[in-house]
Amino acid sequence: MASALKRARNRVLSIVGARHKELAILEPEMCAVSDLLMITTDDGSSADKGFITDKLCQLMQNGTGIDLFVAAAQS
Repeated sequence: MASALKRARNRVLSIVGARHKELAILEPEMCAVSDLLMITTDDGSSADKGFITDKLCQLMQNGTGIDLFVAAAQS
């Protein structure tokens, strides 16, 4: 979905979350189709400690316009 949005000339901001940095999936693939890729981890092993929703709230509070939010989770 992110690649289709990018091809349609949208600005794509991606947030990948995991318990630990080594468990974060699709980092290279998401980086290739994102204008900005942020990685959050529960334990702080990435640059940002916290949850995806924390980063989303931070972006919105900083005035980043978000027209569409899509969430997906691994099982």
